[in-house]
Amino acid sequence: MDEKKMKLNLIAILFIIFFPVSVHSANITGATLCGNFDDYATVYVNGNLIGGYNYINWDSGSPITCRSVSASYLNASGSNVIAIKVQDTNGGEIWASWYMDVTYDNGQHAYVSSNQGGGRISSVYDCNNPPANDGSGNPWYASSYANHSSWPSAVVVTGTTWGKVFYDPSTGRRLQPYSYDSNGSASGHPCLYMRWGVTLTPQNPPPGPTFSITKTASKTTDITTDNITFTLRICNTGGYTTSRVYILDQWSTNEFGYDGQNSANNQQTAYGPNFSNSGQQVTVDFPNGFEGNTCINVWFRVQDYYFDMNVENCQVRNNFASIYYGGSNRGSSTVTLNMRCWSPTSTVTRTPTPQSSPTFTSTRTLTPSPSLSPSPSRTLTPSPSPSPTPSRTVTLTNTFTPNPSPSPTPSRTATLTNTMTPSPSPSPTPSRTATLTNTMTPSPSPSPTPSRTATLTNTMTPSPSQTPTSSYTQTLTQTYTNTRTRTPTLTLTLTDTISSNTPTATPTVTRTNTVTPTSTYTNTRTVTLTYTNTVSPSPTNTNTQTSTATQTYTNTHTRTITPSNTNT
Repeated sequence: MDEKKMKLNLIAILFIIFFPVSVHSANITGATLCGNFDDYATVYVNGNLIGGYNYINWDSGSPITCRSVSASYLNASGSNVIAIKVQDTNGGEIWASWYMDVTYDNGQHAYVSSNQGGGRISSVYDCNNPPANDGSGNPWYASSYANHSSWPSAVVVTGTTWGKVFYDPSTGRRLQPYSYDSNGSASGHPCLYMRWGVTLTPQNPPPGPTFSITKTASKTTDITTDNITFTLRICNTGGYTTSRVYILDQWSTNEFGYDGQNSANNQQTAYGPNFSNSGQQVTVDFPNGFEGNTCINVWFRVQDYYFDMNVENCQVRNNFASIYYGGSNRGSSTVTLNMRCWSPTSTVTRTPTPQSSPTFTSTRTLTPSPSLSPSPSRTLTPSPSPSPTPSRTVTLTNTFTPNPSPSPTPSRTATLTNTMTPSPSPSPTPSRTATLTNTMTPSPSPSPTPSRTATLTNTMTPSPSQTPTSSYTQTLTQTYTNTRTRTPTLTLTLTDTISSNTPTATPTVTRTNTVTPTSTYTNTRTVTLTYTNTVSPSPTNTNTQTSTATQTYTNTHTRTITPSNTNT
C-alpha cells in the first residue's frame, strides 16, 4: 500500500510539472488619460498619439480634459512611456500635470501620474524644431527613444498657478504642475518636450471621501473684548473628491464680529481655503475638491468689540462648524465660549450728620429800675456781645457716594470729617448804647412783659412833677439762628475697579462737598441801659422820696437769620 501511494504521488507531481493548471490573470480593458496643461498639450502613449488637451482655469465650469487610451497601446508588464509636448499660447506660465487610470476585467485599476516623479524635459524649447531623433531614427515621443536619458528632470512649480485642481487617484493627493524650473515662466520657453516612464500595478480602487472636522478656540472662559482665534482641523481619511467642499462656521449671537484675519491671508486660490463672511457666519471654501488621506488646519479670528455687562454678563455662546460635501453635512464640531461673569450688589449707605437741635427757652427776667436822679444821664455800660469763635470739631461721617464704574460695588465708607463750626460765645464788650424807653408809672408798661421795679420817687407837693428815670435792665435774650454750613468731606472709599480684563480691588479717595443746612438757636444775654421819663402826679407840694420795688417780666423773642460759611 505504501508503494502504491508513492507511485500516485509521483504521477501527480509529474503531471503538475509538465501540464500546469491555467490560472486566470486580469486583463487590461482600457484606460483614460486626464490632464491640465498651460496652455495646450499634445499627448502620446508608447508612441501613439492620444490627442490634444486645452488649459482649464480653476474657476471654469468645464471639467479637466480626459481622453481614452486603447488597451492595445499599453504594456501590462514593463515600462510605458507618456510623452507630452506643451505649448504656451497666452504668455505667463508653462507647465504640465496628468494621470492615467487603467482598468482591468477583474475590477482593479492601475494608476500612474506625473506626481510619481521621473519626468524629463528636453533643453530644446523651439516649437517648430523638436529634439532630434536618436541614432536609430526614433522621434522624441517614441517609447524606444534613447536620447532622453540626458534630459534634465522636471521640477514642481511652487509659485501660484491658476489651473483647475485635480488629484492622483492612487494617493488622493493634488497633482502638482511640472515645468523646467520652480517658476514655470513661459518667457523664453514657448514649448516643453517632456517624457515619463511608468509601470502598471493593479490595485483595488480607493474608497470615497470620509470627512471629519474638529473646532477649537484660543480662549473659552472669562471673555470680554478678546480676540478669539477659531482653528478648524479638517480631515479626509478616504479618497479624494473633485467636488466642492466647504465649511460653514456660525456663532450663536451677533456680538462677535469677523475681523478679516485668516490662515489664507485673504488670498483666493484655485485649491483654497478661500474665506468669506456674512453676518454671524464664515465660509471656508475648497472650490475644486479635497485631497484624500490628508488633514489640514485652517483658522480665522473674531472679536466682541464692545462688552455690554447688562446683556453679555455670564453669557454662554455656542459656536458651530460643519463640513459639507456633495450638498450634505458630513460632520460638525462645537466650541462653547463663556463670557465674563460679574456679581454686582447695590447697597444704600446712610450717612448721619451731627447737627444742633433747635431749643426754644422762655426766660423770666427780674429787672430792678432804680430812680437814680430826676434827670436823665448817659452811662457807659459794658455789654456782653456774642463773638463767633471757630471751634474745630472732628465728625465721623458715613457717606454714600455713587461711584460709577463698570461694576457697581457696595461700599460702606467711614469718613473722618473735620468741621469748623462757629460757636457763639459771650464776650463782654464795652458798647455805648443809648436807649430811650417811655415808661408810664404806675400804669402798666407798654412792654408785654410785666416788670417789678423798685423806684425811689421824689414828689413835689402840691403840683405834679415829671421825673426822668434812668432804669438799668439786664435781659436774657433767646436768639434763633438758621445756619447753612457747607462742609467739604474727604471720603475714603474702597471700590472694585475693572482694570484691564481682571477685576481688582482699588482704594479710591473721593472728595465730596456736602452742604448741610444747620438750624441753631442761640441764647443771647443782653444788658440794656434804659432811660425812663417818669411822670409822677403829686397831690401836694410835698417832696416825697418813695422807694418802689417793681417786678418786670420781659419776654423778648429775637429771630436772627445768620448765613455763615464754616470751613470744616
